[in-house]
Amino acid sequence: MTTDLRLRRTEDGRYDLAVVVDDVATVEGHDLLVQALTLRLVCVRGELARLGHPRYGSQLHTFIGQPRDRENLGLIRRYVRKTLLADPRVREVVRLDLAVPDPSTVEILATVVSRAGAEVSLEVRVDV
Repeated sequence: MTTDLRLRRTEDGRYDLAVVVDDVATVEGHDLLVQALTLRLVCVRGELARLGHPRYGSQLHTFIGQPRDRENLGLIRRYVRKTLLADPRVREVVRLDLAVPDPSTVEILATVVSRAGAEVSLEVRVDV
């Protein structure tokens, strides 16, 4: 089973290592896929190009300051679906809902089916 370092969202909206007593926390299984998809959504596409991952991330940053009208929400939905399907562990997106709690935030509620056949749900807040 694959294990990775667990990240936590800080009060300022960034991500940092989660710490347990005298060590860093780890994540695996279902939670690892949720974390990986969350990071893929909040990372600006191209931001990791210098590390050899030029297509990693999403294009959600292009909506900063844009109105949350029907057209833009449709584009956001397409970009989110495309980003989720870019992860090789994801076979299918079976549910994708967006909420706009305030003018600068979009909440993404999604359920994907992994290549292993498990349904995985995630809830992500993105500042755009």
